[in-house]
Amino acid sequence: MHTPQDYKTMTKIQEKIHDSRPSDLSNQPMVGVLLVHGLNGDRHDMAEVESALHAEKMVTMNMVLPGHDPDVREQVPIAWKEWTSAVSSELAILKQKCGKVFLVGHSLGGALALYAAAREEVAGVVTMCAPLHLHPLVTPLVHLIKTITSFLPVVREDVSDPQARRRYTPGSVNYCWGEALASRRSKARRGW
Repeated sequence: MHTPQDYKTMTKIQEKIHDSRPSDLSNQPMVGVLLVHGLNGDRHDMAEVESALHAEKMVTMNMVLPGHDPDVREQVPIAWKEWTSAVSSELAILKQKCGKVFLVGHSLGGALALYAAAREEVAGVVTMCAPLHLHPLVTPLVHLIKTITSFLPVVREDVSDPQARRRYTPGSVNYCWGEALASRRSKARRGW
């Protein structure tokens, strides 16, 4: 459910993107948008955003973060450095094609977009659910919960929107056991 403030924010974002679009495509630079999914996600997470941007005649790059395609278990050895490097590489490619570039990221992708925008020039950033700050006393609790939940199976899928559920392919990313297997493999490597 969207609040009136959500609609105001979305309208401002649309206006900013629209204002950056060239009115005469022959004389103006193309607008590009780098789409960055969240943790355990893939290109499908940003597919609807990508379609909407294509309808507005924008160039998009819908990237896959290292370790996220096709097997979530490959994510264990991947860290922040590899993800930031991948975003920078994709951003550089898009900048070669387009005069103005925006970053759009969800969750981890939003944090990576903010990180990249702080280091490289972009026309704008849109983040959805990006983690910005974690209180220091919460960090040990997060590690405890992460350890415990990695061994618990999921009771139900987390897609509650009926339309999204119809488009969702159960088992495409098996969160239930994918994270548990990755966590167990990681712990085995560390000798836990």
